[in-house]
Amino acid sequence: MDNQKKKNAVAGATLVGMALSFAALYYAGDRLGVDTLGPSEIARAPDGTVWVASHGSLHRFTEAGGRKQVLALGALGVGPVLSELLALSDGTLVLAEAVPSRAYRCNPATQKCVAMTAMFGRIGAPEYALMVAVDEQRGRWYFSDNAKHRLILTDADGNVLDVSAPRRVMHPNELVVEKAGELMVVDTDHRRLVRIPVERDVFGPDLWEMKTDSPFSRPGRYLPMDLAQTPEGNWWVLVASEGMKDSDLILFGSDGKALKRVDLGPDSDPTRIVSVPGGLLVVDPTQATVTRVSAKDGSASPWGDAAFQAELDGVRASRSLWRNLRLAAQGLIVVIPLLGILALWRLGERLSAPGQVGVPGTPQPVSGAIRWLEVRPEFRKRARRLAITMLVVIGGTSIAMLYAFTSVFQGLPQPLQLFGLAILGLAALVPVVLLVRPPRALRTRLGTDGKRLLLDLGDGKVRGYPFEAVYASGDRQLLAGRRLIPLRLGHKIEPLFDEKELAGYVLARIPPPNRVSALELSMRALRAGNRETRWAILIIAIVLALFVLSELFPEVLADLKKAALDFLSKK
Repeated sequence: MDNQKKKNAVAGATLVGMALSFAALYYAGDRLGVDTLGPSEIARAPDGTVWVASHGSLHRFTEAGGRKQVLALGALGVGPVLSELLALSDGTLVLAEAVPSRAYRCNPATQKCVAMTAMFGRIGAPEYALMVAVDEQRGRWYFSDNAKHRLILTDADGNVLDVSAPRRVMHPNELVVEKAGELMVVDTDHRRLVRIPVERDVFGPDLWEMKTDSPFSRPGRYLPMDLAQTPEGNWWVLVASEGMKDSDLILFGSDGKALKRVDLGPDSDPTRIVSVPGGLLVVDPTQATVTRVSAKDGSASPWGDAAFQAELDGVRASRSLWRNLRLAAQGLIVVIPLLGILALWRLGERLSAPGQVGVPGTPQPVSGAIRWLEVRPEFRKRARRLAITMLVVIGGTSIAMLYAFTSVFQGLPQPLQLFGLAILGLAALVPVVLLVRPPRALRTRLGTDGKRLLLDLGDGKVRGYPFEAVYASGDRQLLAGRRLIPLRLGHKIEPLFDEKELAGYVLARIPPPNRVSALELSMRALRAGNRETRWAILIIAIVLALFVLSELFPEVLADLKKAALDFLSKK
């Protein structure tokens, strides 16, 4: 098979591999989002029954954990991923979805649902996660519009009565009507629980707030996402890391003081909690568990009858399979194009790698005023092809990563999403800049008038250095004043300039004592004030310091990350 056919075969195999990886990623993500999603929402009805949303259905339990009913979410016309589950005194349920951001009131007996957010048109549709609370006594409904940072108050007919002031709450999450006319809100980005009066059908000034920062939280957990009150007036709070995951379960006293953390396991990812007589129920969709936490001693145990637990075992096994497939597909989306580009590069044109030319004892005489040495044309051509390849690889990989990790980006605060997109965009622009303006090394010219080394960095300015002040490390680098001048670059450390001309016109004129090792040349460059050398040492020192800090003091790195996120989250 000739070389061109090999290239075509590699390109075709790369495209097929990418397509199969995308298909596997899409299918695995779809499976993880449908019938393999574990318990994600939980609600306790006024009559004491408990509803759990898990693996595509609603499950109704007695207080003791015996299952009485299973209702498929699809039969209600609702998707498998809920952002709210609320049980009302008349037996109906409130279900809310994040995508699309809508809420419904459903009757389990008739399997009919009515939209609750149709009247939101005049204030703008909600976005992403939507949470709901109801004051049945007063006939008032409260919605937290997570992505738009607002609270919405409506009457029983869905008419909008009030909307909270902009940025009063930031990424609000769960809501609780503590008593008639008062609303408790989990104000996530402000890291607090806040009680707001609503008896006049407006969101009044804050009555009380409780900060959810806790000495018991593990590093990186500082974003409250759900709450549940105990009969004694204390508060259970789920405090999550960025992306609203891996939460800690913290108990706060009525005075706002953190009392303890209940350990649910190192891999736990609880999302919702609800108070029940004698304790608390916690659902974890990732680990596919419903756990009962005892109010007496904080012990944790599985909750639900044997048939339900057997179904959860199947969910965990299925999630493990599809999660591993998705991770493999995500990796292949990045690896396959890189391997394809590498294979095409290996099949492409090669520059010869001539052996190192010795430095002659007698310098080559200069004919004329100045003898200039230009970067080899074949090196420039190859560098341009490499920049084009980088543009294709980085651009394609950026798009693939955006597609592959969309769920990760959606879980981050908006400033971090913009920051990540900016990084990917800048990375894709780097090859464009290299095409428009090649690196300085490719624009550099070396010259000599027989007495001095002349240097043109591509800016048209000629700098002169006596050869007695010029140092060389073999044929790899020159040091002229404070400037380090590369003589070889690339994967195989190939020469930038014609080696015979470089040796005869430049290297032969450098005094033998000035021909030093690479280490000594670096030390001389550092002493001379070379900026690149100083920056390299500084970066290495910072990386080593961060590594040591992360190993010796892991909480320090978490605090730095938290401070950065706080800064990026400010508007």
